[in-house]
Amino acid sequence: MLKSIFRITRISLVVCLSHNAFADTNTQYQHAVLQAALHQASTQPTALTTIQDGKVKMVVYTTYDGYKISDTTMGATVWATVAPDVKEACAQYQWNNPNRTRSQKLNLWIAQLLGLPATDADKRRFVEIEVPTIQAYYGSANSHIGIFRPCTDPRITPHNDGSPICPKLMDMNDPNISPDFKTWFINNSINAYQTDNGAPWTEYGYTYNWNKSANNNFGVSEFVILKGTPMTVIPNQNDATSAYTTAEEYCK
Repeated sequence: MLKSIFRITRISLVVCLSHNAFADTNTQYQHAVLQAALHQASTQPTALTTIQDGKVKMVVYTTYDGYKISDTTMGATVWATVAPDVKEACAQYQWNNPNRTRSQKLNLWIAQLLGLPATDADKRRFVEIEVPTIQAYYGSANSHIGIFRPCTDPRITPHNDGSPICPKLMDMNDPNISPDFKTWFINNSINAYQTDNGAPWTEYGYTYNWNKSANNNFGVSEFVILKGTPMTVIPNQNDATSAYTTAEEYCK
């Protein structure tokens, strides 16, 4: 009888601690959304990644399970990073924390790095894709497919004019910035900065790292790939039939 009571008490304690841990991460995430809404830039900004002409390998960290090796175009607009930015970051984390990088803890750490909520973090996997360098929402072509940088200047390649990659304010007089991008920017601001279902969008071209142990809130450079953009799915190195790679595999 006493053993049964002890077992039930121990299980209840574990459930309680797990609930409190989730509540704690949820509070931290909501605080990150608030800080991002106040446009608090990283105290130690890092140079943003730029994309060269040609093709670029990009990475999506997703709960969507519909990617196939045979896919040739983006079926939806997605937020992504350039390889190997995340791989290098999480591999370094694994090296520094060999006893803390299994399963849920590693997935949560990556979600924090990318400014994603803790909810369903353990269900996310990596998908690597190769995408042609098509500039969206900028220039005379005003392409509605391709890649853009989700900040005040959508350009993804190095700036030959010497201007900052993501200035604090958008140049509203720049004729190259598409009206559609300005509309996207406003709508994303409205959707991101909400207490419910919001997101810590920095507007400075990098993900908001809401891990409280991080030195600052600079995560990695982020980009958006538009629906309809041509792409090639890169198979899992250990399983040529799968488009997906787990965090533990990817970060080795």
